[in-house]
Amino acid sequence: MDHHLDEERLVSLETYSNRLQVLVTLMYECLETLIDLDQQLNNWQPVHTGRIRIQWFAYPKDEQHFTGERHPLFVQWRRNFAMGLWRARRIPMARLLIFQHKTKAFKAHASQVHGVLIQMRELILIYRQARKTLGQLRGPSPKWYDKSALLVAETQTKWPRASVAEASQTD
Repeated sequence: MDHHLDEERLVSLETYSNRLQVLVTLMYECLETLIDLDQQLNNWQPVHTGRIRIQWFAYPKDEQHFTGERHPLFVQWRRNFAMGLWRARRIPMARLLIFQHKTKAFKAHASQVHGVLIQMRELILIYRQARKTLGQLRGPSPKWYDKSALLVAETQTKWPRASVAEASQTD
């Protein structure tokens, strides 16, 4: 079959493939950097109530994700001394810095922790935006693709393209 838009098709494939690669690479670079920065938080904060760390949570069932995919959220660890257990409490992104402890045992590295928390918040926001953009590309269901491809194929067989010679004869 003769394609009239081969050049445009190749440019589109290259352009959109590159954009997808950039988004996926950006997402994973953000996640890997978050893991490294979380390790820094672990080193700079004492093992006391009030530590802020990243914890990985599963996506809700109604949100599209692949099996085992997790997303990072900030948590503050609190110790229940009566029971001897540690509990993590989620921290809202907008109020993250309010939850940072800067006194007593946390004072030694408070400024470094503050800077890392700001960077981590920005990385999470970049990750979320890249993931959201990819999610918007998911488009219709696979059934729609199959049905549409079948319709295009039927149309092409039912109404074959006129050759250039045939088109010039009718003019």
